[in-house]
Amino acid sequence: MPPLEKDYVLHTFLNDSNDIYWSGSNNGVFAFNTNSGSFNQFSNASIIGLEGSEILDIVEVNNVVWLNTDKGLAKYNKQKNNFEVYDNFKGVKSNLRNKLCVYKNSLWFMTSKGIARLDTITNETTYFSVTDISKFDTNSNEKKYNDVFNIQEPSAININNNVLWVNIQTKGLFAYDISSGIPKAINRYR
Repeated sequence: MPPLEKDYVLHTFLNDSNDIYWSGSNNGVFAFNTNSGSFNQFSNASIIGLEGSEILDIVEVNNVVWLNTDKGLAKYNKQKNNFEVYDNFKGVKSNLRNKLCVYKNSLWFMTSKGIARLDTITNETTYFSVTDISKFDTNSNEKKYNDVFNIQEPSAININNNVLWVNIQTKGLFAYDISSGIPKAINRYR
């Protein structure tokens, strides 16, 4: 693999099922094929729709590589050796700023509009708005949403054993059961 220029900042790394090593940076994505020794660099300028964006996370779902950027998602097309961008025009209504989580055939991620789920088979995106998922009264047996807040602040997301964990810096840690494909509040930890 050729050396990177000094102004590259690497954000994420993935070794996919085809033994290709992907590195995401502030200036595009790099792919190194250990079997053939080939190296591809996809600069931000070469990925139409992602010009000037940063690659924040890389995941693989059903042998397809997906990029998370601050301008939307991008899906790698092996046959064409390029990326298809999922942004405002393709159903991803908000910029992304955290990691992608894979659950079954779906990508889960946070946006400024709330939690989103992209079905990677149908390419349909479903949003669970802030008022639907964000705050609930943990003192009651019935989960009641009691106010709304902005998810623009730093947040993190993870999935473990059918539970979607959402950490929002000043609001706490939220747990949602996603086994049905729709987040159902379990608990809030402060």
